[in-house]
Amino acid sequence: MDKYIGPEDMKLFWTRTGAPILIFTYQVNQENLCQGMFLIDVRAAVPELEAELGKHAKKMPPIQFKEPVGLHRQPPEGEEDHPRYQREKNWALVQSPFSKDPEELMIMVEPGQLFRYQAADKPVENVGSQNESAVEAPYPHDIKPEDTWHSAENTCMHDVMLSDNHVHQSTPMLSLTLCNRGECEPLANNTVMLGMVQRRYDRPGSPFTWYDRHIAVYNAVPPYNMMSASKSLAYLGEGNKYAWTGSMVYFHQGTEYAANRSHGYLDDEIWLSFGIGDSAPGWLDVEARDLIADHNLCQGASKGFRHYAKDL
Repeated sequence: MDKYIGPEDMKLFWTRTGAPILIFTYQVNQENLCQGMFLIDVRAAVPELEAELGKHAKKMPPIQFKEPVGLHRQPPEGEEDHPRYQREKNWALVQSPFSKDPEELMIMVEPGQLFRYQAADKPVENVGSQNESAVEAPYPHDIKPEDTWHSAENTCMHDVMLSDNHVHQSTPMLSLTLCNRGECEPLANNTVMLGMVQRRYDRPGSPFTWYDRHIAVYNAVPPYNMMSASKSLAYLGEGNKYAWTGSMVYFHQGTEYAANRSHGYLDDEIWLSFGIGDSAPGWLDVEARDLIADHNLCQGASKGFRHYAKDL
């Protein structure tokens, strides 16, 4: 672990109340845990940001995470030494737009495993989400239904990636209402949560790591089950470059301050930010509907989502 010095893999998430939060990996001094996840408000990490925001800064909520706050989950009894709990990475922040508490902060620790932040001195709490899921047969679509492969990890995303290994969260998650802005109101049957998941792939003979990217869609209300997984996403022009995606956020045009940058509609613009070769930043903008179109459905996807998905 000596080569992993300092914060890494910082990812930006805007809360429902308008607070910009960074989640990142950092070393910890614990018996069983080598690296852990931390939160800090961007305004605390970059004090000059408030001056740059000018009058908009006054519309933002008070800073909750004034210094790095550690996150940890309680390993099941007897599994404290399991490698899964020795190096925590790639946790994804998310908020349900239907939570009665606008400050409730949840974390997708691994695909399908949703936890809730409690306090700095408490482990994250399992929300009791539906962890297991499976892709609908046939998959791939040119085989017999009975030949569909299902992963040992028991998630629809692992099924679609055809792998049990090196699959992890990539970006914090957004919520999306499945209509154009102004055409409907967010409801439980027309709103989902989505985020990017990556599979690390070290190709034989290649000097760099390659990531297979997919969008995972979840129910925005309990049991927060996974409902679909996209086809593989490629970035035009990435070629032989190592690129990993760290954040996704809604971009709002206009002069008015947009407090909520984590909820939007099909015709809204989403910015994806990524690192290139761990040495340069990049970003691209995409219409939200393009991230949710032509997905592979998971078993147990809601009737409401199926109704909207068939027209995407």
